Amino acid sequence: MKLGILIVLLGVLLGCNSVDKKEDANQSPTAEVRYATCFKLVQRADYTELQILNAGNVEKKYALLKKNQSPVLATDVVPLQIPLKSIVVLSGTHVGMLSKLNLQDRIVGVSNRNYIYNSVVKKRIESNQVFEFDNFSTLNPERVLKTKSKVVFQTGFDGNTVVLQDKLAKLGIQCIPNYDWSENHPLGKAEWIKVFGYLFGKEKEANAYFNQVEKEYLELVQVAKSQKEKPTVFSGMIFGDVWYMPAGQSFGAVFFRDAGADYCEKNEQGTGSASYTFEQVFTKNQTAQIWMNVEVETKKQLLQANPKYSYFNAFQTGNMFSYAHQMNQFWENSAIEPHHVLSDMIQIFHAGKVKPAKMYFYRKLPE
Repeated sequence: MKLGILIVLLGVLLGCNSVDKKEDANQSPTAEVRYATCFKLVQRADYTELQILNAGNVEKKYALLKKNQSPVLATDVVPLQIPLKSIVVLSGTHVGMLSKLNLQDRIVGVSNRNYIYNSVVKKRIESNQVFEFDNFSTLNPERVLKTKSKVVFQTGFDGNTVVLQDKLAKLGIQCIPNYDWSENHPLGKAEWIKVFGYLFGKEKEANAYFNQVEKEYLELVQVAKSQKEKPTVFSGMIFGDVWYMPAGQSFGAVFFRDAGADYCEKNEQGTGSASYTFEQVFTKNQTAQIWMNVEVETKKQLLQANPKYSYFNAFQTGNMFSYAHQMNQFWENSAIEPHHVLSDMIQIFHAGKVKPAKMYFYRKLPE
């Protein structure tokens, strides 16, 4: 009896193992994704599978199927015909990525024209060729249907929207959650351009663009490493009673590190934002040399927000830098141009010690 049970168990184990091996045989390594951790491009036997990950777990799987492809798919894999003809995107970041692939005219829906920088997309909104929506959770499925798009690229922080996703799916519209904002490396955020490349049949263009960005970024890192001095840096402003700054393992902290700065919160655990009181920030950074990401356009506006800002050494020396004068441009393009963000920071942190270069996003805060 015991022998029979052992034989059955052995058979089950061997059977499971053979299934695993069969699945592994149909999957090749995701070599094309080098920095991003929230998506994978898996090459199956006869199609590419896009996997979207959230907190390390696969949340969605999409079979990217070209014309006349109809493989048998697992129940948790969503078939998606490519190349797409159009798309609804609910973040300015995605407008920036699509524009790098010359796909602005494929955008048929955005979140809000007030946050759009791209001139082509703005004109298309004005001529009613692009629909405006609010956030994903308030989308009207019938209105999305009018765009004739088969895909909505949603931001992944919209909360539980399964019911809405199901409604859209019944109308033939698939939702792809995006987590580029949770990537911990600037190049990881930029690498999401590959997702759009695969969706629109522009894999080569997306890979070529990313490879060039990576090359320039890594070259700039070496420039920063060659500098002996590391200026002390802090970031942000207080909103209400809370001052938010990038945690030590976040993409913001990586920028500061790669640009050769001594970032005040480099040892703070976490990959998102860390919160502090004004007193905590002041105690630690009163004498810091450089103040980054001041979210106002002038020193006057800064003092109007809080007169105590004048107590910081960086305020008194004028070493405050902001992108607030071109906010839409920054949020639309900085994720896909991390090499330009890094270049700006190196110019700021090592002024007079590196070869002068064009400033893309930042400027010193004027009076």
